[in-house]
Amino acid sequence: MSGEPIDKGVTTRQPAVALLCVNSADQEQFDPATGLRFNSSNPARIYINNQQPALFGYMTRLALTEVSMEWATPNVNDYNNTLTVGYYNNAGVQQGVVRLSITKGFYSAGLLGKAVADALNGDATLTAFFGANTFTVIFGGLVCGANPAVAGQTRTANDTAYAISTSSANGRFALLPYAKPVAGLPGLRDDLTNMMGLTPTQTSNPSYTLLQGGYASLQYTPFVDIVSNLLTKNQNIKDGTSTKAQKTSSILARIYLTNENFTRREVTITYAPTTGAFFGSTDNAIGTFPGTLRREFVYPKQIMWNNTENVDVIDIEVVDAKGNPLFYLPTGTALGANAVQIENTADLFFTIQATEN
Repeated sequence: MSGEPIDKGVTTRQPAVALLCVNSADQEQFDPATGLRFNSSNPARIYINNQQPALFGYMTRLALTEVSMEWATPNVNDYNNTLTVGYYNNAGVQQGVVRLSITKGFYSAGLLGKAVADALNGDATLTAFFGANTFTVIFGGLVCGANPAVAGQTRTANDTAYAISTSSANGRFALLPYAKPVAGLPGLRDDLTNMMGLTPTQTSNPSYTLLQGGYASLQYTPFVDIVSNLLTKNQNIKDGTSTKAQKTSSILARIYLTNENFTRREVTITYAPTTGAFFGSTDNAIGTFPGTLRREFVYPKQIMWNNTENVDVIDIEVVDAKGNPLFYLPTGTALGANAVQIENTADLFFTIQATEN
């Protein structure tokens, strides 16, 4: 045999690791006398200080290796559930502005189209100007409302875009930017135009009787960032994004709400027998229905850690694409004089790995 002799007494030492397992439910607080929960902490804003180290020992690196999210954030929520609509006479002169609100909830493309059509046709100001039931909303060639011509049938959308039109001869309309205060209405950070592919855009006609949109993702946010100021405090390299206004330099991971492989978008609308009324809709876009999302990172970000320091406090926040904490309603939301709703019971789970070198 040729070559250098093998020293069988030499072994490769693998670095030791430890796991820090985080459950957002661990920050819930209960009254010891009654057993009732009394705090309304947001599962997406975790701050846990148990007055003892959560992780201790000689460690030089941290890494977020696994995340599981019970997804109960509706794609129409308090962050984005409005549309700002201007109405114009036939000469193109603006006559007024209204802001429509859509009820919070999970919406398929067809169901949201129906909700928008109902809001447009149900607004007293718009009805007085345009007339009754003049607005139609279509998604992928399918009417998001009654269609007697296909009564009793289920149809599949042929593309992923909305179209909004009015049959009125009295004037035109326009979807206006949400960020700009107008007609006494405050500016907002988001609205439905983003996920509906109807972003207000400068065009040759500032008002119209037909608005044809682009790709409608139906996702309130296309990704979430998991951030922590304390767990990243020792890293010398700061995280960055392409966002003009930097949201954070303390990212543990970004999770995109997509499948790894190409997935065909499938949206259907079902019409009731005989009448052809809107009966139901399906949509396979992630975020249009509740569920559980899990991600395991094969090559997680390695975060520098001071080897003389313990992890004493856990601070983790999950934020959407605009930097808002992932939307949850507080516990015990009032529905009326004698009704309440328990909301934020969907928890988030994280596995953080600590390495000795």
